[in-house]
This record gives sequence, structure tokens and C-alpha cells, in this order.
Amino acid sequence: MLFRSAKRRQSLRKPIRKPKMHKGFSRRTLERGSQLLFTENLETPIISTRFLFPSKIGAPGLAHLTSAVLTKGTQQHNSQELAGLVENAGAQLGYETATDYLLLSLKCLAEDFKALFTLCLEILTEANFSEDQVSLEKNVTLQGIRAQRERAFSVAYSQFRERSEEHTSELQSL
Repeated sequence: MLFRSAKRRQSLRKPIRKPKMHKGFSRRTLERGSQLLFTENLETPIISTRFLFPSKIGAPGLAHLTSAVLTKGTQQHNSQELAGLVENAGAQLGYETATDYLLLSLKCLAEDFKALFTLCLEILTEANFSEDQVSLEKNVTLQGIRAQRERAFSVAYSQFRERSEEHTSELQSL
């Protein structure tokens, strides 16, 4: 155990290096500092794109609320029109959130990419964050949290986690 701790301390002293790019990936920095990572696969006519945004630390749920409202409409298209444009192209548009990021993803045929990429940019830059929609999504999320707290497994798991953390902190104080 001591050997691992000493080894860990040595590894922490090493200077932080830029992550290595995987073979076949290219990196470009856009005008405003955004990083663009890409690779080509000429065997399939499909393009998959992901927009990753860091979430504000200390604002739990903000990324989830933002992503839920993002696809509800823009200044030019309502939610049904957005869904229709994506579905008519046979594409997939979705989002994923965690405590520290928001991810918007698009997967489509290469021939539809320009139009759908433009649509993604519209969603990201011209989203309608109407008070009604934000309030509705907030209520839906709160109802989901309440429902989860009523499930037996969720209650048991929360209690297990709390007791495990108490036990761990007691061991660390020794």
C-alpha cells in the first residue's frame, strides 16, 4: 500500500501534458477559441457531430434544464418543425447531460449534413427560452425527482450511499 501511495505522489508531481490525439484525428481551433476535433471515415456516408459544452459548477440541474428547453423551438422554428426537419432527413438529434457538461449530438447522411448542421447552429444560437417553456420543463423535472424519491430502490440506494460515506469518513479519520 505504501508503494502505491509513493508512486501516486510521484505521478502527481509530473507536469501536465496535452492529451495525445488518437491516430487519424485532426484538431482545429476556431476563431472564438472553440476546439474542433474530427476524423474521416470514407467507407460510410454518415456524419456524426457532437457539441460539448462545460456546465457551470455549483448550478446543479442547469445543464439538464437548458438541454430540455433547447430543442423546444428557435426564433425560426417551433419544436414540431425542428422534429420534422430532422426526421424527414432520417437523422438523429439528441442531447445528453451530466453534472459537468451538456452535449448536443447530430447523426445524419453526408448529403444532409450542411442543412442539419446549420439547424444545430440555429438551435444553439437562437433557442427560444420562453418563461412558459422553462417553467414547464422545471415542473416536469421536479415531478420526475419526486417520483424517483418514492421508488423503493432509489430510497434504499440513497440510504446505502449515505451510510457508506459515513463509514468511509470514519475509516479515514483513523
